Amino acid sequence: MNKTVAIITQNKFPRGDAGSLRLEAFAKILIDNNYDVEVYSLSKCSNFNFQSFNGIKYVSLRYEGFSKLSAVKTHLLFKRNLKSFIHKKHYDYIIFTELQQNTSLYLKKYAKRNNSKLFYDCVEWYSSCEFKNGIFNRNYIKKNYYNSRFTDKNINVISISSYLNNYFLNKKIKTINIPVILPDCYKMNITSGENNELNLIYCGSPFGKDDLRIVIESLLEINKTIIKKIKLNVVGVTLEQAITNKIITNDEKMLLNDSICFKGRLSHEKVLEEYSKADFSILMRPINERYSKAGFPTKFVESLQNSVPVITNLSSDLNRYLINKVNGIVVNDYDKDSLVVALNTALKLSQEEIVSIKKQAYETFMKEFYYKNYETIFLAFMKDC
Repeated sequence: MNKTVAIITQNKFPRGDAGSLRLEAFAKILIDNNYDVEVYSLSKCSNFNFQSFNGIKYVSLRYEGFSKLSAVKTHLLFKRNLKSFIHKKHYDYIIFTELQQNTSLYLKKYAKRNNSKLFYDCVEWYSSCEFKNGIFNRNYIKKNYYNSRFTDKNINVISISSYLNNYFLNKKIKTINIPVILPDCYKMNITSGENNELNLIYCGSPFGKDDLRIVIESLLEINKTIIKKIKLNVVGVTLEQAITNKIITNDEKMLLNDSICFKGRLSHEKVLEEYSKADFSILMRPINERYSKAGFPTKFVESLQNSVPVITNLSSDLNRYLINKVNGIVVNDYDKDSLVVALNTALKLSQEEIVSIKKQAYETFMKEFYYKNYETIFLAFMKDC
């Protein structure tokens, strides 16, 4: 008889956010090895009926509608609705992300009653600087509780970074380090821009973890003659949003002129099109903040997936994967002067060198971040716990 697995998340599975891609990868590994998997999530309303996505059975516990009442109802009744599905079922394994406290405590009771094994997919740990009210922010307090108090020796942990892995190891909690993994592999797409032109892309939301401001400051430091050779496409934010959030000023945009273009939110197909035109993506994060140490930048992996190497400083565990001028360009420090040096390094590369780096970037994705490479160690970890 096949082993049964429940994956429980308040992410927007399937494919509504980065966390859902990770869970999809876990589900595919399990299904490929004859586990019966069911996913409970908060994707688009499905009227509480199971559906299928890429062979993965899932149900959304979200109520229909976009009103505040629907959102509150979904939040308050998540545990009750989950319980109505799983109370009379038996799951051998439960993989879950951070959930409401009452739901999390219920899962502990369920696991004890049914002799199920619990696996917490831990992908972040906030820093107080991310919130206006710092350590008093509700999400900050909740994550602290989840990682430091709720997660005990009765729970096994899938840690996205070595920082989290070492933390749980020191608490004598069973853990495995699996970085960002993605369930899709695209064909290698190797193109390069016109001679003496550097096409860059930033794709995401620069209002949280990423520091797009330091990128703007670095571009402003580059010689006026050279800056004309750089084109940065910013996907995910409009110029108006960037100005409102003090990422750039009107005067700075005028100075940079065509060297930077804010494209706003695009469809997945359009994002892939933008990646296909890029020589490098660009990513900067502070290295000493806890969120940078504990998390792992999905944007880094998605860029390599699209055969686009990254110009970045070494936050999280990127030092394990990034080799300067081989599969990307390393920014030596978290400051604009170091980024200017890295950009000038990129500008001096020949088209042949850029093509070589792009090929190595894709090979790094296939070797380090494609989900099938983690099948053996993931299954072994689940069986050993």
